[in-house]
Order: sequence, then C-alpha cells, then structure tokens
Amino acid sequence: MTEDFVTPYFARDLSAKLIDEGWASVAKARTNDVAIHAPSGRQWWQVSARYWLQQTLPQEPDIWHSLPGATHSLREADEDIRSRPKFANYVGAAAAINLHTDASTSPTTRGTRVYYHTGRVADQELASNVLCYMKEAIQSVGNYSNWSVAGTPVGVTNKGENTHAQVPSIIVELGFHTNAEDALALQNDYFREAAVNGIAKGWHLNSQGVGCEPLKITSIPPLQVTQNVQADWTVHFEGHPQFPLKVVGVFKTCPSGWTCSQFTKNVYSDTASPLHLTWDCNVSGSENPGVSTFQLETVIIDDDGVRAAPVAHTVVCSPPSGAIASRSADKKTSATATVSFQKQP
Repeated sequence: MTEDFVTPYFARDLSAKLIDEGWASVAKARTNDVAIHAPSGRQWWQVSARYWLQQTLPQEPDIWHSLPGATHSLREADEDIRSRPKFANYVGAAAAINLHTDASTSPTTRGTRVYYHTGRVADQELASNVLCYMKEAIQSVGNYSNWSVAGTPVGVTNKGENTHAQVPSIIVELGFHTNAEDALALQNDYFREAAVNGIAKGWHLNSQGVGCEPLKITSIPPLQVTQNVQADWTVHFEGHPQFPLKVVGVFKTCPSGWTCSQFTKNVYSDTASPLHLTWDCNVSGSENPGVSTFQLETVIIDDDGVRAAPVAHTVVCSPPSGAIASRSADKKTSATATVSFQKQP
C-alpha cells in the first residue's frame, strides 16, 4: 500500500462525518478530485497538499512555497509538510488534524498513535481525546477488538505539521503500513469507518470541554416483575454514546415452560443515564408457572457501532398476589414469557 493513496479516503470520510453531524466546517489541504494534475499526470486526489494549495491559493506563496531559497532535492517535500499547518493558520482553524500512516524498521510494530507538540496543553488534550475515542470505536468492531491503541499520546518537538501550527494540531498515525495486518486494516472500510468515528467524536467532545469517558454499562439493577404487569426497567451507563441506541439482551437461562429469545430495542431520543425501558412477563394459558428467575446479559450499542461490554443481571417474574402456581413436578406449564421493551414517554 501507499500511504498517500490511503489517507485521502480517511480525510474524505472524516470531513463528511464532521459536517453531517454539524460538529464542524472543514477545510482540507488536499482534495479528493479525480481530475488530472497535468504536470504529474496523476489524478488530483493522489497529489500532495503543496500543489493543491498552489493551485487554489496562488496569491499565497508563503503557504505552499515557504522555502524559496532552498536548493536541496526534497525542498518541495519539506514545503508540503509546512504547507498544511500554514494553511490551518491561514483559514483560522479551530484545530488541525493531520492523518498519516506510520512506518517502522520492524515489521511487527503496529497500532494507532497520536503525536502533539510537547508543552502545548490544548494540543495534548485534543490528542488524548482522539486516542480515547478511537480506541472505543475501533475495538467495538469484531475483527479489531484487540487493535493496539497507545494509552497516551506522544509529545515531540520534531513534527513540522504540529510545530508550525498556531492552532491546536495533532498527527494521527492510523496504523503501520509496514505491518501486514495493519496495512490490510488501513484499506478496510469497517476499520476506516470506526477510526473516523473515533477521531470525529474525540474532536467534538474536546471542543465541548468533555474529556475521555468510554461507553460503559455501570449497573442493571435486579428486577422484580409481576406477571402481565409492566415494570420499569433501568439501564445505568456512563460515556457519551451517539443516539439512537440499541439495547440488546441475551437470556443465559430460561426456566422450564417459558419461551425466551434474544431481544433488541431502539432508544431514539438522546437521554442521560439511566435508560428507562419497560419489561413485561406475559403469561397465557390456564396454568401458572409460579416464581421464575431469568439470568441475562445485556449490551448497549450506539449509532457509531460503539459497544459497551455486556453486563449480567436477573429478572424475577412472580404471579400476582394470591395467585396459586399449578405447576406439578411431572408436567410442564403451558405458560409462555414474552418480553417487550419500549422507551417511556
């Protein structure tokens, strides 16, 4: 794979995510245009920022031709690096997010890292948030549940895209193109979507002054339900999920005579913890199953695919007061249980 032919897809999708959510307007230093850049014969999306900014801002050579006196062979490559933060300064950006893939002399080195300029507190906070929510999003995708994400961002002083920025600026190293598994992931739509969702969320919450708080179910209290009577069921969580949410429950035990199946219920409205749902233990037939205990595991999945770890809990369904269970030791009850969930008004 070639880094410069992969990162434009991440930039395209990150721009779309930020704009669609209403979280930011976006100015890109490169383009996804497929027209031909005549000097190179390449499509514009394959051409670096220095030349795109020269094309679109010819009156601002300080941005794209910042080393006019240099004669070394990599002058324009160095100008390309400097053009990105200079462009961010020019447009008065709230922040600069520079997307890269990493490289190592060791083919086993892999994972996601974020760099900021040492000593810049705002940059460090943005970098920390982006790392946190990238980890949350990427590791929620089954194939990438063990994806390596650095625990903390790396402070350095030798990264031009950060050094020359007068706004908070970070470099997101999405993965290592020198590692075979990372290289495959970097070209995978599901990985790209998760990484982009994490970056966008990290930026958005940082802009709101909100730090790292991954999605987690903190508790699902045991529930006592009277048969055929709706009961309030609460799911307590922390974090900042994207609504709508899916509440997905799996029965780990199902008492004899009951019918149990996995359930999914959407919660459409943005709401703080806890989620308020309703539970029904519906009994039909002439026989009553008596007190029945159900063991379950429930998860929350948000609109970005972020998944909270499953939490075990119990539900006890009991007959109405005064009802007599008619179950016998050698005869199964004909009662069935159906559980339905809906968000309370």
